[in-house]
Amino acid sequence: SGLWLDKMFIPYFDRKNVRVNYRMKLEEINQIPFWKAYEEGIPKEAINGKAVIFAATSHLLHDYYHTPFGLMPGVMINLNLLANFLNGDFIKNIPIFVDAPLFFIFLFLSAFISFRYGAFKSLSLFAVLMIVIVTTCFILFLNGYVSHSFAYLFGAGSVFLGITFYRYFRALLENLGLQKKAVTDPLTGLYNRRALEQHLDSALEQIANTKGIRKTDPFHEVSVLMIDVDDFKKVNDTYGHPFGDDVLKNVSFVIKDNTRANDL
Repeated sequence: SGLWLDKMFIPYFDRKNVRVNYRMKLEEINQIPFWKAYEEGIPKEAINGKAVIFAATSHLLHDYYHTPFGLMPGVMINLNLLANFLNGDFIKNIPIFVDAPLFFIFLFLSAFISFRYGAFKSLSLFAVLMIVIVTTCFILFLNGYVSHSFAYLFGAGSVFLGITFYRYFRALLENLGLQKKAVTDPLTGLYNRRALEQHLDSALEQIANTKGIRKTDPFHEVSVLMIDVDDFKKVNDTYGHPFGDDVLKNVSFVIKDNTRANDL
């Protein structure tokens, strides 16, 4: 948004304010103190062909305002604005046809890095991407354009963290699934011999800690129940192995349904 004044386009913000492009500080302006002008006069060569502004710059008058260069008297803000008018050197918003592609390029690079590489390398490349974004926004600013730097950084960071969290949360679930498969029988879902040995070892250690003795000492009270399916070979031979598998599944269901919660 903006306003054409004669042949000059003046960009404005929220239809009320103009972004001042601060190019000058008070120390960079030739100044003639009032007392000197009053006593000695003002030489013509000091003002010929120049814009002359009469204003107060004393801190005592409280005509100071916060700017990117720190506290600055109001006259300097007006001088910078006048220089912007004379040179057409305003701070402008980055055009949408540049802003939108930049935003999506940064999002794509962030997503690509988090998907493509491992933890350390992706983190290093993401840090490089953050530096690239900041550098790009700074270069645009030096050329008089204000970009949505926070949106770039926040968008890229959100995509990176979201995808990274998804990847490692998914890997965690897969690992838990693999661990479960390693200690269970795929047909019946019952725990296998590896699980039995791990549980026995854990139970013996728990009892030893409770009694204050060694795990290898004898006479630990642990109950183990062994069950056999009678004549199961005849079931397989008579009805076939698929039928035998169904029998095992039903037996495992009965065992699960009649086992206490604190039993394995």
